[in-house]
Amino acid sequence: MPRHQTPTSEFLLEECKTALQTLQGALLSLIKACGADQDHAFALSQRLDLDKSLAWRIMRFSKEHDVNQAVEYLPGDSGLNIFINKCQRGSSTRGASDRAQKATADLSSLAKRVGGSRSAFKNMLMQGGANPARSMSQIALRKQAFMANEAIWGIRASVRWKCWIQFPAKDPTKVHLVRGDAFIGLTRLRGNVSWPLYRRSFFHYANKKIKHLQPTSTAVDKKTSHDFPLLTGFGTLTAKDFTANHTSTEYVWSLPAGSIGKDAATDCFFGEIVHTESTEPLATLTRLDLPVEEAVIDIFLHNSLLKKIPMHAYLFNCMTGGGMGDPEPNRESDLMPLIEAVEVLPQADLWPVKSMAMYSAAAETLFNAQPFAQSEFTLHRISIKYPAIPTALVMKLSDKL
Repeated sequence: MPRHQTPTSEFLLEECKTALQTLQGALLSLIKACGADQDHAFALSQRLDLDKSLAWRIMRFSKEHDVNQAVEYLPGDSGLNIFINKCQRGSSTRGASDRAQKATADLSSLAKRVGGSRSAFKNMLMQGGANPARSMSQIALRKQAFMANEAIWGIRASVRWKCWIQFPAKDPTKVHLVRGDAFIGLTRLRGNVSWPLYRRSFFHYANKKIKHLQPTSTAVDKKTSHDFPLLTGFGTLTAKDFTANHTSTEYVWSLPAGSIGKDAATDCFFGEIVHTESTEPLATLTRLDLPVEEAVIDIFLHNSLLKKIPMHAYLFNCMTGGGMGDPEPNRESDLMPLIEAVEVLPQADLWPVKSMAMYSAAAETLFNAQPFAQSEFTLHRISIKYPAIPTALVMKLSDKL
């Protein structure tokens, strides 16, 4: 028999919720006892001669209905104790001060027991909020991770754009596609960094013992070799600026070591036509493995391919050995939450991306590689700020999340 039983997640979260609500009530009672306005942080700051930022956090935490989100604004122990001491004004506030002091000590003890640290405790609770998409906390944390990753890996990009244009082939039972890829503001932070930017797999993997299929691809830009689909009109690099590696399953083109800094930054656009044997719109997989400020994933579906089922996006953790084949969930591990939603944009005037000055021209170049007008397509887009890496984002038509 174990010496102790680990409490369930539900019980643990309920205990945390109760402790937070107790502290909220104690702080509101203390604010009222010292005669401060419960609706205005500035008035509280002036009445108690309190730091304005601390007053705002106290007020914001105390009045937040969802305690899982309230924890984002929770001051540290020192800040809470400063506030409580400022409120001690004789017998009129003694009882309220004592209750607030006890609630603070109880929560501090609980945070250490449950999370190990205050930051881990806060992050754990913020993931369980009723509406985490409302909070910017997740994006703020991802930005911190982005800054750490660009320092670790020595490379960054402002925007990663991935684009699929899916349309009926001459054979009406087949679906072909034009694939585009781009890195905007690609910058080395260290001169010895080399990074893979474009991959072309030799096979299409199916996860039901179906034979591997060999899709044929041709470059959209006729000025380049069919072996390397660089769009030469949208960047400062040429094919000779890349190194190519050939394995038994794929070609990989990499940006070699070179000059560092903003003056050496570049934009890289790629585009190719993929002739597949697929009979349905393809699920698309984008591997996010380079630190970027924003990832924009576009799927243009010809209107004849649209169905009544919606487009969903899935984010998979690639740190545990996810495969490079088809974007099947069992090829990746650990589904990760997305606070962003897929946008459906049927009108072309809504397609441009503010952070990509060359978006319209690049998209037009890709559209010219297939036989249908832009007005015959509907765009499905997801835009992610500071995506976690390494991950794989899959988008596909699906009845369920």
